[in-house]
Amino acid sequence: MDRRTIHEVGISGSVLMEAAGAGTARLILQRQGLTPGKVVVLCGGGNNGGDGYVVARHLSDAGWTDVVCVSSSDPARLSGDAEWARGLWVGASQGAVLSGGASSVRSKLAHADVIVDALVGTGLSRPVDGLAGSLIGWANESRAFRVAVDLPSGLRADSGDVSGVVFRADLTATYGISKVGLHQWPGAGFAGEVQVVTIGLPRRVVESVGAIARLLTELTAAALLPPRPRDGHKGLFGHVGVVGGRRGMEGAAVLAALGALRSGAGLVTWNRPSSAQSVDSEVVRPAELMMHDLAGSGELDGRSDVLVVGPGLGHDGDGQDAMELAIGSGRSLVVDADGLNMVALTRRRLPPDTVVTPHPAEAARLLGCSVREIQGDRITSTQRLVDRLGTTVVLKGAASLVAEPGSPVTIVPAGEPALSVAGSGDVLSGVIAGLRAQGLAPYDASRLGVFLHARAGTRVGLDGAGRGALATDIAGAVRLAAADIAATRGWR
Repeated sequence: MDRRTIHEVGISGSVLMEAAGAGTARLILQRQGLTPGKVVVLCGGGNNGGDGYVVARHLSDAGWTDVVCVSSSDPARLSGDAEWARGLWVGASQGAVLSGGASSVRSKLAHADVIVDALVGTGLSRPVDGLAGSLIGWANESRAFRVAVDLPSGLRADSGDVSGVVFRADLTATYGISKVGLHQWPGAGFAGEVQVVTIGLPRRVVESVGAIARLLTELTAAALLPPRPRDGHKGLFGHVGVVGGRRGMEGAAVLAALGALRSGAGLVTWNRPSSAQSVDSEVVRPAELMMHDLAGSGELDGRSDVLVVGPGLGHDGDGQDAMELAIGSGRSLVVDADGLNMVALTRRRLPPDTVVTPHPAEAARLLGCSVREIQGDRITSTQRLVDRLGTTVVLKGAASLVAEPGSPVTIVPAGEPALSVAGSGDVLSGVIAGLRAQGLAPYDASRLGVFLHARAGTRVGLDGAGRGALATDIAGAVRLAAADIAATRGWR
């Protein structure tokens, strides 16, 4: 987008750099107030360093007199827009550029009020080391307010993967369009607050190049929420069937059922596989949950619109038979847990309107790769799953991803440690099924379901870390999460 803006539209790189640096300085002034403080700007040898010199100049022009730039490379090797930006800093502002190797630099970083990281930008190809790595390490030790230019140095823009030393920002001023790596972990843990600074990329350029991912906002999620007519009845809000809950794993099926009920489904039936017949499931079954025994009928309950297949299903003959019944039923499916493991083993094709909800280990089994490969590039992994299965895919994790054939991946930039508990994924599969039963398309039900599930985690994570939360707590908070976003539409 930068290249096309410069070479096809005719907006110079220096104009884009000036807008980027000025926008970053404004964000710093907004956060820190107008009282001047001590600022150290760490400048690399490329255009990211040029952005840093512009930031320094604008802070100086705003009246901050104790601003210094520290170069991690020989300034004489700068060229193009970066050289222009440094020249303005030195000439127009009479600004100082220190050598990164001087012993005084570490002291300045230790006593700074603001540190700006403009060392390495989106072109990172290897871990940051040498002098730049030392500067990052010293900056991370400081108590200063730390600001990253475009993205923290050491973080890969396209995946969020990190290696070696990484600048730990309180605020990231990212330019033009946000970067995937700022919203995927572990990178998101280094980005702090993310603010997009408009730099003048023309809309036609942005649209013609296109995005590889989209961020789901609360307003978008609210627009997906199904309305609840005052004269509605249970039959209007769909019927979910849960296929799973074998002996010893009944709780998984119950949690999926609770997710469906709490997301607004009118009716839910638990289809118990044959191996569950000897279990007194009444102990864990909510009063609202209807039962259907597969052993007695040899077929699924015929009233369900959508089936959740897999929670606690098992891999034995009963589980395989139930899986085949579900696939052959012609009904919409949400496949999770043991259902996914059977798909990985048998390579069974799923109907195209299916939603699959793998965690990284299940995704690795489906793709025949390692969990490290999945997590190293979650965007690409999600796209590979869509290509492999031909269905809507939810790759679970911090900032879960949702994708369907022919569309960019959606990042749901939310999540809480409270969700890291057994049964949380079962609740999510039920929530998505409940939204499908209420008429949402697979992609929309998945996006909204992940958002509500994440917001429910926020609701129960009252201690800031989510310690001690149970999956049943998460299920109970789903309806509160829905009420939160309904309020943005003026609904009760």
